[in-house]
Amino acid sequence: MNLANIPILTGGSNYKKWRREIGLLLTLNEFDIALDIPKPVLTDQSTRAEKVDAERWVRANKVALSILESAMTDTVRGGIKKHDLAIDYLNAIERKFKESQKAEISHYMAMLTTYKIEGTGSIRDHIMKMTDAAEKLNSLDVNIGEKQLVFMILQALPSKFSQLKVSYNTQDKNWDVDELIAQCVQEENRQKQERGKEAEMVNFVQSDKGKKAFNSQSGHSGKNSHTKPTSFKSNASAKVKDSFKGSNNLKVKTKNIAKLRCFFCKTKGHLRKDCQVFQDYLKSKGVEQVNVCVESNLIEIPVNSWWFDTGCSVHITNSLEGFMTSKQTGFKNYNVFVGEGTKVAVEAIGIVCLKLSSGFVLRLNDVLFVPKMRRNLISASKIVKDGFGFLGDDECLKIFQKNHLDSVLGTAYLSDNLWCLNCTVESINQHVLNTSTKRMHCSDDSFILWHKRLGHISKERVLKLSRAKLIPELNFTTATDCVDCVKGKMTNFRKLDAKRCHDLLEIIHTDICGPFPTKTICGNSYFVNFIDDFSRFCYTYLLSEKSSVLDCFKIYKTEVEKQLGKTIKIVRSDRGGEYFGRYSEAGQCKGPFALFLEQQGIVAQYTTPGTPQQNGVSERRNRTLIGMVRSMMTRSKLPGFLWGEALKTATYILNRVPCKAVSSTPFEVWNGRKPSFDHFHIWGCKAEARIYNPHEKKLDSRTESCYFIGYSEKSKGFKFYCPQGRTRIQETNNARFFEDQDVADLSQGRFIFEEPDYEETSSSNDAYKEILITPSSEIELEEDQLAAPPTVDRMEVDFGTQIQMQGDHTSNSDVPMDSNTEVPHEPILPLRQSSRIRKPTMSNDYVYLQESEFDFGDVDDPLTYSQAMNSPQQSLWHIAMKEELESMSKNKVWTLVDYIYFSK
Repeated sequence: MNLANIPILTGGSNYKKWRREIGLLLTLNEFDIALDIPKPVLTDQSTRAEKVDAERWVRANKVALSILESAMTDTVRGGIKKHDLAIDYLNAIERKFKESQKAEISHYMAMLTTYKIEGTGSIRDHIMKMTDAAEKLNSLDVNIGEKQLVFMILQALPSKFSQLKVSYNTQDKNWDVDELIAQCVQEENRQKQERGKEAEMVNFVQSDKGKKAFNSQSGHSGKNSHTKPTSFKSNASAKVKDSFKGSNNLKVKTKNIAKLRCFFCKTKGHLRKDCQVFQDYLKSKGVEQVNVCVESNLIEIPVNSWWFDTGCSVHITNSLEGFMTSKQTGFKNYNVFVGEGTKVAVEAIGIVCLKLSSGFVLRLNDVLFVPKMRRNLISASKIVKDGFGFLGDDECLKIFQKNHLDSVLGTAYLSDNLWCLNCTVESINQHVLNTSTKRMHCSDDSFILWHKRLGHISKERVLKLSRAKLIPELNFTTATDCVDCVKGKMTNFRKLDAKRCHDLLEIIHTDICGPFPTKTICGNSYFVNFIDDFSRFCYTYLLSEKSSVLDCFKIYKTEVEKQLGKTIKIVRSDRGGEYFGRYSEAGQCKGPFALFLEQQGIVAQYTTPGTPQQNGVSERRNRTLIGMVRSMMTRSKLPGFLWGEALKTATYILNRVPCKAVSSTPFEVWNGRKPSFDHFHIWGCKAEARIYNPHEKKLDSRTESCYFIGYSEKSKGFKFYCPQGRTRIQETNNARFFEDQDVADLSQGRFIFEEPDYEETSSSNDAYKEILITPSSEIELEEDQLAAPPTVDRMEVDFGTQIQMQGDHTSNSDVPMDSNTEVPHEPILPLRQSSRIRKPTMSNDYVYLQESEFDFGDVDDPLTYSQAMNSPQQSLWHIAMKEELESMSKNKVWTLVDYIYFSK
């Protein structure tokens, strides 16, 4: 690269290109050190290398100054103050010609947001133009992300790419710009292939009165004819198709031909077209012909576009828009013969003014108005006669006045092998003097017209009416998308089947459900599920508030990753604040949960607003769990605060039953073994459980009446609800279940009886204290519901609060008595009672026999000594037996003696 390739700086119009080329030239010749490195300062202690670098810098600075001064005009050079340093001189030039940064940002931003691809030119060129604008914005510190740019490009695509837009919106993968270009180019090529072969058609306009005659012979092909791909729509009406049939297909009735009279020679037996006298007349007069190129297909072309044609001898338009003056013509005076001879009427002739890209107004005289034409055509020969010229190459065609080649009046770009003139709609409308009197002509056979008349019904229904001859035959070529129908009938897109993962912990679905009106016994109002997508194995945690979901997820993550030896990769949830955070003008403000996922390298996937079906696994699981809980509690009629235990039981069951999403059960996929169902019982059924009681006496009941409410999470046992016990939730594996008995309604307060204090003595006739059990998390009952029999005072017990004693009296309401038997009335003596509040022997959270969680029936203990000694845990069993014997010996349970044979 040398100085000859550098453009001369003439002003601000070419400054950017000049600056880029200057920088490239200085870099290639290694003169850019004068711009990048400050001037070296030499001292007496400078080394030889530093002196060599200083000399090199001085030479580079001098050459750079010379290049800068020689690459600009004298006018520009005189307006810039000279400097000794090349970098200072270049900065002075930049300050002189650099545009305002705000103006540049506004220009490129407006271009990206309002850019529309009109369907002319290559789609790749349009996308590259928008990509260049985005890169320039990025260089101006306005960040345009690639994802945002892809959406802007999709917004700018024309309507024929609507199928591509729908395809992108329904895919989970995000395209980058390169992929979008490839998809658009592929779609563009597909549309071109569907149009079929190119068709040539030349229109001939002929005057019936002899003023202008038009020849339809095929000999005027070559440069006076043009080709265009044909793309007839399959639903076009017969009327439109018939308009393209040639005269060879016309059938003339010949049975009465002898009675017909020729309009030219006035004799009978033939028509004027077959009259030999008329043919000789035409040959003697000569033929005037106008060759016009017309579109032969139904491709949508902007009505305000004008096409430059070197084969046309007249100007043609299909719209009255832009006419300054017009003169109506009779339908019999002028006609256009399309293709093989089909007539198309010329309805008007007038003057049209077009405003070109340079601002010059081009006046077109004698423009023919032909509504059936598909393009507006400008005759090259006509404008040459008007004093204009044109010059074109492979990329651009320029229009200029004769003898003024340097003054370009307008340009045209190549599209579909035709030149399209650069002129805007707004510029044309400025020169329309009679737009107030022009109205869009909508024919009675238009599909859009009848579609709106019939209340925007579907296209299929309109087609049925047309076939039934109830409405006129319609032109379905105008059947474009109705924006009003889209606004009024738009529905959500059907959710496509999501892709399943191929291993455990690849995708975790989660969702929070609640709040529930009744809190659990621990004060929880919500629950959260973590569901593995591959196995559908679910973990359920109860929450007191939504913000606790992060703590539960940390516990879940640590447990499953440790147990399975795998890591969580994706977490899919809704856009709730506990997962997503909040959304502000700057974008997502991540909450604690989102920040934790980001720190752990876990990909967060969120549903779009208003589409819970995108998190369908969690939503459906919540619905199933709530339905099971409602059914179990309806049958059992236990207090409402036990819904948390019912929920855990429902999760326990769903993990062990078959699922549609997996071939087996979630438990088997998760743990690698089949589940056992031998220990399953009806939730809420009555049971007699042997609860561990260190103060149990010889004559006390060995069991306690309770209700089964679930399976222990960390122990090998069951959970029971004991309304009479000090600890209402107990765990044990020793119980007898009565699944065939109905459960009484325990949702309200109940009267039960409690034995007197063990420290006090009383006879068998001593009264029991009547106690009203009221759960602390239940809603307080009405006063009339708490009313007791008049002969009995009561003591109200609220779990977690102090017991308030009202008094003790004897109640004989439960003693059967004979009506003829007299009972001696004895005075009731007050019992001695301690004033202190007794503490329970076991805390409320005491759990007995804690072990790892296993299914019942999976582990069998040895029954004999030989089985224990032959088991894999032989040494452990030996140690256990030794410790048991030592304990018995220490407590003197019995005395060991020698074994006597033949005795038991």
